[in-house]
Amino acid sequence: MINEQNTLTKKCPKCGAPTQHSEITEACSLVNEAQPSLESILITCIKANAFQEFQSYGEGTDPCENCQHNQVTDFPGSFLRMEDGATKNSWHEIHLCPICQTTYSVTPH
Repeated sequence: MINEQNTLTKKCPKCGAPTQHSEITEACSLVNEAQPSLESILITCIKANAFQEFQSYGEGTDPCENCQHNQVTDFPGSFLRMEDGATKNSWHEIHLCPICQTTYSVTPH
C-alpha cells in the first residue's frame, strides 16, 4: 500500500529523507587503492591486454564482467518498482524510505 505521494520534492513525505536511486559499483580485489589509476590496474590485472583494449576502444565484452576478482556491490537505494500512472503513457516510482519505512510514490522528471 502506498502511504503517501510526493511528486514535487522527491523526498520522503514523512521524514524528509531524499530518494536514493540504485547504484552498482565494481572494484578489483587485486588492486589495493581506493581510487586506482589505469596504470595500477594494468599492473595487477590478470587480463591486462584485454582490459586495456576494452578501455581504449570500448568494443567487445568487458573482461572484468566474468573475472573472479571483480567485486560488484549493488546498493538498492530506496527504489522498489515502477507502476503505471493515472493517464496513458505515464508512470511513477515507488520508494521505501530507509529511515522511517514509509512507502511513497514519486513522478520521475
